[in-house]
Amino acid sequence: MYPIYKITFRSMTRHFMLLCCLILLGQFAQAQLFYSTGNGSNGAYTASSNTTLAGGNYNFTDFTIDPGVTVTVTGSAPLIIRCTGNATINGVLQANGGNGGDGVTYSSAGLGGQAVAGGYNGGAGTFSAGSGPITAFDGDGPGGVGNHGMGWSGGGGGGYASNGGTAGPNGGTGGPSNGTIQVTNLPGGSGGGGGSGGYNCGAGGGGAGGGMIAINAGGSISIGAGGSIQTNGGNGGSDGTGNCGGGAGGSGGTIWLAAPSFAHLGTLSSMGGVGGSSMVSGSPYYGTGAAGSEGRIRVDYDGPLVVTGTNLPAIGFHTNIGSIPLPVSIQEFTGYMTGETNSLTWTSSTEINNDYYLLQHSTDGQHFTTIAKVDSRAVSGNSETTLSYQSVHNNPAAGHNYYRLSQVDIDGQMSEYAQVIDVMRDGKGNEMTVYPNPVRDELNWSLYMSQSSVLSIKLMDMSGRMVRNESIEAGKGLFIHSINMTEYPSGVYTLQVSDVKGLNVVKQIRKL
Repeated sequence: MYPIYKITFRSMTRHFMLLCCLILLGQFAQAQLFYSTGNGSNGAYTASSNTTLAGGNYNFTDFTIDPGVTVTVTGSAPLIIRCTGNATINGVLQANGGNGGDGVTYSSAGLGGQAVAGGYNGGAGTFSAGSGPITAFDGDGPGGVGNHGMGWSGGGGGGYASNGGTAGPNGGTGGPSNGTIQVTNLPGGSGGGGGSGGYNCGAGGGGAGGGMIAINAGGSISIGAGGSIQTNGGNGGSDGTGNCGGGAGGSGGTIWLAAPSFAHLGTLSSMGGVGGSSMVSGSPYYGTGAAGSEGRIRVDYDGPLVVTGTNLPAIGFHTNIGSIPLPVSIQEFTGYMTGETNSLTWTSSTEINNDYYLLQHSTDGQHFTTIAKVDSRAVSGNSETTLSYQSVHNNPAAGHNYYRLSQVDIDGQMSEYAQVIDVMRDGKGNEMTVYPNPVRDELNWSLYMSQSSVLSIKLMDMSGRMVRNESIEAGKGLFIHSINMTEYPSGVYTLQVSDVKGLNVVKQIRKL
């Protein structure tokens, strides 16, 4: 029976961030998204003339909108753009909610505004040739509950970060508070309620909520002086003759930008729409629709938040890119040498929306190929309990065998974990691994000893100068040792472990 040699890399903890909305039966249920620069499979995108871009998930190498160019988002899905390189916005990228329709006297009420990119539609106004007042329709979305006009009144604004406005004593009140600065709940904007009324008067329709735009880049996001990103709510429609209500404005949507570097001289706008007007004011005709509430803007990049450009409303939250969690919390990633094969195991403490893992292998630590696909054991991809996984590499190489994990969620988005383990097979019974590498703080190394011995441990810098020299007695079997690297400056180091019995293992270490 072959012995099992165990090498462990612990605590690659990453969680998940909730961000976007998907359409479901005319409503948008929240899906789960996380910071990712994608794989660049859609190539480079450049808009040099006015155009449209359907909502959905894109993996670009670079994303560019030239000066003076407007790109209008279409369709119901949120716009999620991932770039391996840079995103440069010198024109306009817009996913604004549609305006509510105006009422027409003796004819019809205004329709609710139509939403795009994850926003919610506005509620329709009402019309009656012979009676009134008639209750109008709510706007869609979490903030659209109970925001229709009642009595002789305009609609209430769509709720989002706060309640929408109230139009008159009998107006809609707007929806419940929705959305937090922690970006755990960022749907598109809620629709404004329709106005109410009657007696041959057509009430105005509510404006639609603004959509959702997310841009993640691996390089930089730059918004030029003439550039803007807009997810504003639509305006409410006016009434017909004035003895009924105007539609309410839809609430602003969501803008989330994340990249290591961020430059902003332009405009980010996610404001609520204006309520529709009424021809007659005063009791009992409280006809003007209420305004929609503000949306959300989040900007994440490395370094403290420096407010530049124009932001309507103000940026609600900011953090460094390295602090943004990923979908799966991996507690232990382990390599085992079992005779002629290597076994790889890992455990997760949390999984959200996870579909499967990809186990990847390299002999140089730079060029990786996928050697196994392992399906998630979580029910429907979600779990808050510890789950264990195992995969066998049947044909490992002599010498270094580097392994890493990637994770693919149910929506097809992949996140790659930067941490790598190295299972060393030198053919002499003495197997050594070093982790993590590169290292910031504590360097761990593991060595399987075929016999007990006194080890000489030397650490040399790039000039060959010895910066550490110690001797440690190691027994037969797996031996694990740690070195505090915080006292050493950044650079490349050589770790040499040897003994008088012929053992001599050398590893190159990169200190961050």
